[in-house]
Amino acid sequence: MKLKKTLLTGFICIVSIMGSYAQEHLMFKDIALNGDIKSFANELVKQGFVIVEPKATIIALSGNFVNRKCEVFVCSTKKSNNVWKVAVYLPKEFNWQSIKKDYQSLKEQFIKKYGNGKAQEYFTLPYFEGDEYEMQAINLEKCHYQIYWQTKEGSISLTISKYGQIMISYEDAINTLLDDKEKAEEIKKDI
Repeated sequence: MKLKKTLLTGFICIVSIMGSYAQEHLMFKDIALNGDIKSFANELVKQGFVIVEPKATIIALSGNFVNRKCEVFVCSTKKSNNVWKVAVYLPKEFNWQSIKKDYQSLKEQFIKKYGNGKAQEYFTLPYFEGDEYEMQAINLEKCHYQIYWQTKEGSISLTISKYGQIMISYEDAINTLLDDKEKAEEIKKDI
């Protein structure tokens, strides 16, 4: 009897330890970045998003995210069609002060949830903040404002894009590796 209790206790400990090492998927709007792209998009539709352009490995949707009307792109692996990335583009900005204010505000919210990320925030010469050419610098990719967070589930980034939009990207760790593997297999097959 004592041996059975010891074995049972040992088994429970092993299962608990294995469970703690099991990796989860990154979440977007409480939906795991995993599974079929159409199923994932349909979950977003249930939350009020509208499919704008469905393609095999990228589905574009529109809807509300962080209290703004935005465009959402769901990306899947080519072979297994498994979701690995979601990219959100907020509305285009035409003024440096507005886009910087939005970026800083969102950055603070993400820091509250994910902690301090790794940031790069600078202009490349000849541009600098305060020269009144910040939007031109953005369009020419001379403005580098990005912060990202690496979690065990994947990575999240907040960026001022060259299109004058704030982009928020979610990349699942497990399925990013799957996407890389599928791309490598395709290249190997081609060569």
